[in-house]
Amino acid sequence: MADKKLLRLMNQELDGTNSVQDSRRLAEILSADAEARTKFEELRATLAVLRRAEAEAPPSGLKAAILERIEAGAETPASRTASAPRRGWMARFAEAPAAMKFRYALFFALGFSLGIVLLLLFKNRPAEIGLDSRQLVGTLTGENGAAPAEQFRFDAAGASGEVAVRYGQGLIVAEVRLRSSREVELAFDFDPQRLSVAVFERGTREPDSAKIAPDGVTIDATGVRTYTIAFALKPGSGGGLRFRASAAGLPFFEKDIRLPSGTAP
Repeated sequence: MADKKLLRLMNQELDGTNSVQDSRRLAEILSADAEARTKFEELRATLAVLRRAEAEAPPSGLKAAILERIEAGAETPASRTASAPRRGWMARFAEAPAAMKFRYALFFALGFSLGIVLLLLFKNRPAEIGLDSRQLVGTLTGENGAAPAEQFRFDAAGASGEVAVRYGQGLIVAEVRLRSSREVELAFDFDPQRLSVAVFERGTREPDSAKIAPDGVTIDATGVRTYTIAFALKPGSGGGLRFRASAAGLPFFEKDIRLPSGTAP
């Protein structure tokens, strides 16, 4: 039997409008088809939940207004139409066919689940804001006599790039430029007692996988990418910052970056 005809028999059975022959025919189909039985039980369960839902309350004052019109003897067909309460969405939904109720309930559940997933993905995402280069010093900004900047290259495993480090008042800013034909993992590991991530900024909007943890930043990326990461420097001494690049789980480049003294707030 075509799916549409079977679905119509199910809806009519749940609505109580099937003939005796149609009910007997549907019972024969359900007894021989496990998938059809499952579908029918899903429709039955959805309909039962919706029938238990409370009906929408009528507008306040509606009853008094109707009684007043009746007592005044001024009620006409036109006035009855004008004064009839608006049917709420719950009432209209409850009278819809069982198949339509199931479809609407499924769409609502899928939308709600998607909203929860998006919330979990983005609620802890660090702010992506611009950096003011006037607050930074080093050879990259062209300010002579300022704190020196570190700059180094990596080139292996089909990936190459540069890392430039600038120092500011209470900040260490690392700019990473990547050119890779394969997926690589770029990471900054640090001591959370001395550093924390203040800014994470992408130079492009292509998708990647960036993870921010209390003791490190990890980025899985490929292609041509640019990243700027600002670390807030906490008062104290010791600790460190290390950059590493890996491919297929194997590191092919590591570099320790010194923490400047006297730049913490």
